[in-house]
Amino acid sequence: MKDLLHSTASTQDLVKTGTKGVAAVVVGGALLLLRGFGGIFGIVLGGALVVFGSTVSARADTTDDRVGGLMSIAAGVLTILASLPLVGGIASFLMGFGGFSLVAYGGVEVFRFFRTARRRKRGV
Repeated sequence: MKDLLHSTASTQDLVKTGTKGVAAVVVGGALLLLRGFGGIFGIVLGGALVVFGSTVSARADTTDDRVGGLMSIAAGVLTILASLPLVGGIASFLMGFGGFSLVAYGGVEVFRFFRTARRRKRGV
């Protein structure tokens, strides 16, 4: 009988889904934007991302914060590599693929957030 009852997501799960979705869309868009920078500006911007990510990871209290810092470091390294003529093509491809994948994943998570919120509002 318990299987027939609909269970709604807790508020914590709903917030987590929405936050992951928005963060993935923003980070994916940032990767696509960073992909366009090249030359010395891309190297400087990538270096700034590496320093920022290192600072966030070092001061992190939670695992999620550490993962966010590591993702920032990875984006910085890819931005630096994409700015170099020798390996720029491969790094640029990876940035585009990763950015598009993150935007798609984030879109699905945002859709799930709104669908679940609407169901909770209706009481279904």
